[in-house]
Amino acid sequence: MSLLHAAEIGKTFGSLRALDEMFIDIEVGDGDTYQFGAESAEVFDIPGHTRGHIAFWFAASEALFCGDTMFALGCGRLFEGTPEQMWRSLSKLSPLPGATRVYCAHEYTQSNA
Repeated sequence: MSLLHAAEIGKTFGSLRALDEMFIDIEVGDGDTYQFGAESAEVFDIPGHTRGHIAFWFAASEALFCGDTMFALGCGRLFEGTPEQMWRSLSKLSPLPGATRVYCAHEYTQSNA
């Protein structure tokens, strides 16, 4: 069985703080918990890259899906956010366990080295 229910396949999750909010099907925000099939995720608002950027933390799996906020050897570019927002967002993620597997949106490790 898929992690997403059939009704959620193809849906866009996001914060209504996002500029393209008209394309968001399921609104989530900081501190929300969302059930993806058998997995539960905590939502973090992490502006910096964009003003409505969010991350999903799956505590049971120790997995973080952080989009364009954090990469190996770097962080995302600032398109709509400020350096202060990015710092606060990264600081919000830093208390996660050291064993956390980070799934970023792109692969920039080689170019960041």
